[in-house]
Amino acid sequence: MNILSLIPIAREAPTADWIFFVLMGCLLMVCICSLLFTKNVYTLHNRTEYMSYTDNNTFLFSMLINVLNLVLFSLLIVSYFHISFSAFQTPFTGFSIVLGIISAVMLVKVCLEILFHKAFYAEQDFKFFINSSSYINARNVLVLLSLSFLFFYSPIPKTYIVLLAGILLIVNRLWELFYRYFTQKNNISQIWYHNILYLCTLEILPVLVLIKLLYTGKVI
Repeated sequence: MNILSLIPIAREAPTADWIFFVLMGCLLMVCICSLLFTKNVYTLHNRTEYMSYTDNNTFLFSMLINVLNLVLFSLLIVSYFHISFSAFQTPFTGFSIVLGIISAVMLVKVCLEILFHKAFYAEQDFKFFINSSSYINARNVLVLLSLSFLFFYSPIPKTYIVLLAGILLIVNRLWELFYRYFTQKNNISQIWYHNILYLCTLEILPVLVLIKLLYTGKVI
Protein backbone atom coordinates (compact mmCIF):
# COMPACT_ATOMS: atom_id res chain seq x y z
CA MET A 1 0.00 0.00 0.00
CA ASN A 2 1.25 3.46 -0.91
CA ILE A 3 1.91 5.43 2.27
CA LEU A 4 0.44 8.56 0.64
CA SER A 5 -2.94 6.85 0.36
CA LEU A 6 -3.16 6.94 4.15
CA ILE A 7 -2.81 10.75 4.27
CA PRO A 8 -5.99 12.58 3.20
CA ILE A 9 -4.33 15.80 2.02
CA ALA A 10 -1.91 13.88 -0.18
CA ARG A 11 -4.54 11.38 -1.41
CA GLU A 12 -7.03 14.02 -2.60
CA ALA A 13 -4.65 16.62 -4.05
CA PRO A 14 -3.42 16.20 -7.68
CA THR A 15 0.19 16.72 -6.65
CA ALA A 16 3.23 14.59 -7.41
CA ASP A 17 4.46 12.39 -4.58
CA TRP A 18 7.94 13.92 -4.60
CA ILE A 19 6.48 17.39 -3.92
CA PHE A 20 4.68 16.07 -0.86
CA PHE A 21 7.86 14.43 0.43
CA VAL A 22 9.89 17.61 -0.15
CA LEU A 23 7.34 19.68 1.80
CA MET A 24 7.15 17.17 4.62
CA GLY A 25 10.95 17.05 4.75
CA CYS A 26 11.05 20.84 5.08
CA LEU A 27 8.37 20.73 7.79
CA LEU A 28 10.33 18.05 9.63
CA MET A 29 13.50 20.16 9.39
CA VAL A 30 11.65 23.15 10.85
CA CYS A 31 10.53 20.98 13.78
CA ILE A 32 14.07 19.72 14.31
CA CYS A 33 15.42 23.29 14.25
CA SER A 34 12.79 24.28 16.81
CA LEU A 35 14.06 21.56 19.12
CA LEU A 36 17.79 22.02 18.56
CA PHE A 37 17.82 25.82 18.36
CA THR A 38 15.07 26.66 20.82
CA LYS A 39 16.47 30.03 21.84
CA ASN A 40 16.98 31.18 18.25
CA VAL A 41 13.43 30.23 17.31
CA TYR A 42 11.91 31.64 20.49
CA THR A 43 13.44 35.08 19.94
CA LEU A 44 12.08 35.44 16.38
CA HIS A 45 9.13 37.39 17.75
CA ASN A 46 11.47 40.16 18.91
CA ARG A 47 14.20 41.37 16.56
CA THR A 48 16.16 43.19 19.27
CA GLU A 49 16.26 40.08 21.44
CA TYR A 50 17.23 37.90 18.48
CA MET A 51 20.03 40.25 17.44
CA SER A 52 21.45 40.31 20.96
CA TYR A 53 21.49 36.52 21.26
CA THR A 54 24.48 34.69 19.80
CA ASP A 55 25.97 31.30 20.62
CA ASN A 56 28.05 28.65 18.90
CA ASN A 57 24.99 27.22 17.15
CA THR A 58 23.84 30.46 15.49
CA PHE A 59 25.93 29.90 12.36
CA LEU A 60 24.62 26.33 11.93
CA PHE A 61 21.07 27.59 12.45
CA SER A 62 21.64 30.21 9.75
CA MET A 63 22.93 27.61 7.27
CA LEU A 64 19.96 25.30 7.80
CA ILE A 65 17.57 28.20 7.39
CA ASN A 66 19.27 29.19 4.12
CA VAL A 67 18.93 25.63 2.78
CA LEU A 68 15.21 25.57 3.63
CA ASN A 69 14.70 28.91 1.90
CA LEU A 70 16.43 27.69 -1.25
CA VAL A 71 14.45 24.44 -1.37
CA LEU A 72 11.05 26.07 -0.84
CA PHE A 73 11.75 28.94 -3.21
CA SER A 74 12.96 26.57 -5.94
CA LEU A 75 9.90 24.35 -5.47
CA LEU A 76 7.51 27.27 -5.99
CA ILE A 77 9.45 28.60 -8.98
CA VAL A 78 9.57 25.22 -10.77
CA SER A 79 5.92 24.39 -10.07
CA TYR A 80 4.45 27.75 -11.00
CA PHE A 81 6.47 28.46 -14.14
CA HIS A 82 6.57 24.77 -15.18
CA ILE A 83 10.31 24.89 -15.71
CA SER A 84 11.53 21.72 -17.38
CA PHE A 85 14.56 20.48 -19.25
CA SER A 86 14.05 18.48 -22.43
CA ALA A 87 17.07 16.30 -21.73
CA PHE A 88 15.55 15.12 -18.45
CA GLN A 89 12.17 13.44 -18.22
CA THR A 90 11.40 13.56 -14.49
CA PRO A 91 10.10 16.78 -12.85
CA PHE A 92 12.18 16.06 -9.76
CA THR A 93 15.33 16.20 -11.87
CA GLY A 94 14.26 19.59 -13.20
CA PHE A 95 13.63 20.77 -9.65
CA SER A 96 17.07 19.55 -8.61
CA ILE A 97 18.74 21.43 -11.48
CA VAL A 98 16.91 24.67 -10.67
CA LEU A 99 17.78 24.22 -6.98
CA GLY A 100 21.42 23.78 -7.95
CA ILE A 101 21.39 26.91 -10.14
CA ILE A 102 19.76 29.07 -7.47
CA SER A 103 22.05 27.65 -4.78
CA ALA A 104 25.14 28.40 -6.87
CA VAL A 105 24.07 32.01 -7.49
CA MET A 106 23.19 32.52 -3.82
CA LEU A 107 26.47 30.93 -2.69
CA VAL A 108 28.44 33.36 -4.85
CA LYS A 109 26.31 36.20 -3.50
CA VAL A 110 26.93 35.20 0.13
CA CYS A 111 30.69 34.85 -0.46
CA LEU A 112 30.79 38.31 -2.05
CA GLU A 113 28.75 39.73 0.83
CA ILE A 114 31.20 38.30 3.35
CA LEU A 115 34.18 39.71 1.45
CA PHE A 116 32.41 43.06 1.09
CA HIS A 117 31.69 43.37 4.80
CA LYS A 118 35.14 42.11 5.78
CA ALA A 119 36.73 44.72 3.52
CA PHE A 120 34.66 47.77 4.42
CA TYR A 121 33.20 47.23 7.87
CA ALA A 122 34.35 46.45 11.38
CA GLU A 123 34.07 43.03 12.98
CA GLN A 124 31.02 43.97 15.07
CA ASP A 125 29.27 45.22 11.95
CA PHE A 126 29.98 41.91 10.22
CA LYS A 127 28.37 39.99 13.10
CA PHE A 128 25.42 42.35 12.91
CA PHE A 129 25.08 41.55 9.19
CA ILE A 130 25.12 37.77 9.84
CA ASN A 131 22.50 38.00 12.60
CA SER A 132 20.30 40.32 10.57
CA SER A 133 20.33 37.98 7.56
CA SER A 134 19.64 34.98 9.76
CA TYR A 135 16.67 36.71 11.35
CA ILE A 136 14.94 37.64 8.11
CA ASN A 137 15.69 34.27 6.48
CA ALA A 138 14.12 32.43 9.42
CA ARG A 139 10.94 34.46 9.03
CA ASN A 140 10.99 33.85 5.28
CA VAL A 141 11.01 30.10 5.87
CA LEU A 142 7.75 30.35 7.81
CA VAL A 143 6.22 32.42 5.00
CA LEU A 144 7.39 30.10 2.21
CA LEU A 145 6.42 26.90 4.01
CA SER A 146 2.90 28.14 4.78
CA LEU A 147 2.35 29.46 1.26
CA SER A 148 3.78 26.28 -0.29
CA PHE A 149 1.14 24.14 1.39
CA LEU A 150 -1.54 26.60 0.24
CA PHE A 151 -0.08 26.56 -3.26
CA PHE A 152 -0.31 22.78 -3.65
CA TYR A 153 -3.20 21.82 -1.38
CA SER A 154 -5.73 24.68 -1.44
CA PRO A 155 -8.27 25.92 -4.02
CA ILE A 156 -6.78 29.45 -3.91
CA PRO A 157 -5.52 30.51 -7.38
CA LYS A 158 -1.83 29.79 -7.60
CA THR A 159 -1.10 33.19 -9.14
CA TYR A 160 -2.41 34.94 -6.02
CA ILE A 161 -0.26 32.80 -3.76
CA VAL A 162 2.89 33.40 -5.83
CA LEU A 163 2.21 37.15 -5.92
CA LEU A 164 1.68 37.17 -2.15
CA ALA A 165 4.91 35.22 -1.63
CA GLY A 166 6.81 37.64 -3.85
CA ILE A 167 5.41 40.69 -2.08
CA LEU A 168 6.13 39.33 1.39
CA LEU A 169 9.69 38.30 0.48
CA ILE A 170 10.43 41.68 -1.12
CA VAL A 171 8.94 43.59 1.83
CA ASN A 172 10.94 41.47 4.30
CA ARG A 173 14.14 42.06 2.34
CA LEU A 174 13.57 45.80 2.02
CA TRP A 175 12.82 46.03 5.73
CA GLU A 176 16.02 44.14 6.53
CA LEU A 177 18.10 46.45 4.33
CA PHE A 178 16.45 49.53 5.82
CA TYR A 179 17.04 48.25 9.34
CA ARG A 180 20.61 47.19 8.57
CA TYR A 181 21.83 50.28 6.73
CA PHE A 182 19.69 53.25 7.66
CA THR A 183 18.34 52.85 11.20
CA GLN A 184 21.49 51.78 13.02
CA LYS A 185 23.84 54.37 14.48
CA ASN A 186 26.99 52.56 13.47
CA ASN A 187 29.55 52.41 10.70
CA ILE A 188 27.14 50.61 8.39
CA SER A 189 24.67 53.47 8.16
CA GLN A 190 27.33 56.17 7.81
CA ILE A 191 29.24 54.94 4.74
CA TRP A 192 26.48 55.70 2.23
CA TYR A 193 28.50 55.07 -0.94
CA HIS A 194 29.41 51.59 0.29
CA ASN A 195 25.71 50.96 0.88
CA ILE A 196 24.84 52.02 -2.67
CA LEU A 197 27.63 49.80 -4.02
CA TYR A 198 26.27 46.90 -1.98
CA LEU A 199 22.69 47.39 -3.17
CA CYS A 200 23.67 47.57 -6.84
CA THR A 201 26.18 44.72 -6.98
CA LEU A 202 25.00 42.28 -4.31
CA GLU A 203 21.23 42.77 -4.24
CA ILE A 204 20.09 43.79 -7.72
CA LEU A 205 22.72 42.14 -9.94
CA PRO A 206 22.37 38.56 -8.54
CA VAL A 207 18.59 38.71 -9.08
CA LEU A 208 19.06 39.79 -12.70
CA VAL A 209 21.64 37.04 -13.28
CA LEU A 210 19.34 34.43 -11.74
CA ILE A 211 16.38 35.50 -13.88
CA LYS A 212 18.48 35.35 -17.03
CA LEU A 213 19.88 31.94 -16.10
CA LEU A 214 16.44 30.44 -15.50
CA TYR A 215 14.81 31.90 -18.61
CA THR A 216 17.57 31.76 -21.20
CA GLY A 217 20.15 29.43 -19.73
CA LYS A 218 22.84 32.07 -20.25
CA VAL A 219 24.53 34.61 -18.02
CA ILE A 220 25.79 36.88 -20.82
